[in-house]
Amino acid sequence: MPFYKRSVSVRRGRAAVPLSELRDVCSLAALTLIRQLAELCGHSLALLGDIEGHVLALGHRAGRLHRRAARLQALLRGRPLRGAPATSNLDVETKQAAHTKLPWQQPVNVFLAAGRPPGMEQLHQEAQLNLQSMLQGTR
Repeated sequence: MPFYKRSVSVRRGRAAVPLSELRDVCSLAALTLIRQLAELCGHSLALLGDIEGHVLALGHRAGRLHRRAARLQALLRGRPLRGAPATSNLDVETKQAAHTKLPWQQPVNVFLAAGRPPGMEQLHQEAQLNLQSMLQGTR
């Protein structure tokens, strides 16, 4: 039971016996004081046990929070922060292997006729015709 919920009650000790000597009075007072100190030691031991339980629980919670934070850091390590320029996996690959580029990684300028693939040439011609018709329609 927690200390603040405990109640202290008055004990009716032995019957009141007239004490004839001062030594008997001192002995009775010392005995009563020792009993009270023993009871206080019991309460303090219970308090320390409660505190120890709370400290252990707090240690377990701190450990769980530390593991969660480590997992979150591991998850967020590869993600960009807000406001940071976004990078793709292709950007990372080109930075890592910039000296060896495979043919499919070579940059192709599709705006020059020589750099366009065959299917792209037809799309380019259609786009030019559509642009010309739109420009004539606005005049």
